[in-house]
Amino acid sequence: SDGTTAWTAQAAWGMPDFQGGLVTWKLDPWDAITSVAKLDGITGQAYPAYVLPDTTAGCQFWSYYQPGGPNIHPDGTIFLIEGCTVIGVDSLTGTKKFSVPLAGLDLASSTAQEGMGMIIGGDGYAYVAYSYRDVEWEDAGQREHVMVVRVNSSGVYDTIKVMEFLTTGPDDDFY
Repeated sequence: SDGTTAWTAQAAWGMPDFQGGLVTWKLDPWDAITSVAKLDGITGQAYPAYVLPDTTAGCQFWSYYQPGGPNIHPDGTIFLIEGCTVIGVDSLTGTKKFSVPLAGLDLASSTAQEGMGMIIGGDGYAYVAYSYRDVEWEDAGQREHVMVVRVNSSGVYDTIKVMEFLTTGPDDDFY
């Protein structure tokens, strides 16, 4: 309150956490999040970090980095995309609170498309929008699914199918 610096921290990436602190994260060379941790707003001390598993073991994404976070809920829950799931991390303990599947995505048979995004709405839910294509081909192309997952900070969720359509052909891409 007197204008002197209370603490400093070395953090490449960070976001306020609605509780007076800061959530920081580290990235690998491909801009995938490797860990997240909360810094106390008064002392600057780090709470235990959550370390994400190796990003090469997750779902395949058309972009070079795994999208979707972190997003910080006002209660301190950190939302992230991990593999083919949305996870919630307790910012004080660094432990995973829940894991919610992204319907239609699995490690072996689906590819998420560009444009996956996450936001925490004013109603307190995290919304994750994504699309995926089925692996099997049809004469007209592939079946494309556009989905939204709505999840609260305790892990209760709904999966909403927005639309479904056939691509124009097997070589149709989103570029």
